[in-house]
Amino acid sequence: MKPFTAEDIERAIRRYNAWPETGALPPGEPRPSNPEHKRSLSWDICFSHFQGSPLNKSSAELDRLHLGYYLASWGMLRGSTFLLKSTNALYYDGAIDVIRRYSADLGDGGLKGFDIDHYGGKDDDRVMVERFSTAWRELHEALSTTSNSPSLTLMTKILAGVWGCIPALDERARRSLKLLRSDGDAKFAENRNVNSQLSVLPGRLSFLKSLYDEHESDFEKIRDRIKIFDPTTGKYTDDPVPKAKLLDMFLFQYATSTGS
Repeated sequence: MKPFTAEDIERAIRRYNAWPETGALPPGEPRPSNPEHKRSLSWDICFSHFQGSPLNKSSAELDRLHLGYYLASWGMLRGSTFLLKSTNALYYDGAIDVIRRYSADLGDGGLKGFDIDHYGGKDDDRVMVERFSTAWRELHEALSTTSNSPSLTLMTKILAGVWGCIPALDERARRSLKLLRSDGDAKFAENRNVNSQLSVLPGRLSFLKSLYDEHESDFEKIRDRIKIFDPTTGKYTDDPVPKAKLLDMFLFQYATSTGS
């Protein structure tokens, strides 16, 4: 990987959260001001919903609406996109069924809690990566139609919003990753073929883990300040965002914050 600094990390994450460019990092507030105007909280609202949803018939309508609004908030329903032109809320039912099948904790065969620490190395990690890969294939199948296959962006937006287990690999993140990778590192080009996506997934996860591990203390210093917002109370919880979500914030802004 190419070098980056603690200052790069802090600048990018400040911009993602609309924090002041200089001065001490904002303290964890018990209640955000004007939360209804903070687009970044769309992730918290979606994540919090799926952490607690029973994912059954009684929650089906809310599950669809939460997932759909989160995707819309982050630009997936605009212009000539497939989601805008050719789907409605019922389209998400297949994806939500996959989410339900993997909604248990990691120790119980699910993906709740899967994060950068589990991206590879130990035997248990490989089992979890295989489980993640299986869920990826099932989600891709659930989102595919006869005329359209889901993009890398859509796949990772959903996985990020529901479990916070991987950064959303949209155009902005991929631009940042292109700047950060060296020859021989994993590439992150858009690809809609599920076999192609899965063939490079372990290498991509390994590279994402190396980015975080290279500056773990710098990332963790900031992660300790960013708690998950609970929309039912209007307050922040005591739980920090997942590591993959913090890396998502960094990648979303790194390329633009460096002027690239």
